[in-house]
Amino acid sequence: MKVLLDGMPPKDRTKIAKSREEELSNLNTSVGSFIRRRFGLWGENPELLESCARFAGKTKLKADEASAVVIKELWKRLRKTHSLRAVE
Repeated sequence: MKVLLDGMPPKDRTKIAKSREEELSNLNTSVGSFIRRRFGLWGENPELLESCARFAGKTKLKADEASAVVIKELWKRLRKTHSLRAVE
């Protein structure tokens, strides 16, 4: 996750954090494509595919399903650090 976050501009981090959970599937085209290529989810990184499947409680995932798992976890983390909060 750190490698992914380190290469992500702050504007993109905030945009993801502000997304609603039901909007995350829209990110699988752009962010998901980057994740699949960068982290070898097309078969070059079977360990990550297996880890995503275990995390999702499944025996096997396709590359796009694995990137969706990563996006959701990324979203959860960013909501803790990049969401705008009202200050009183």
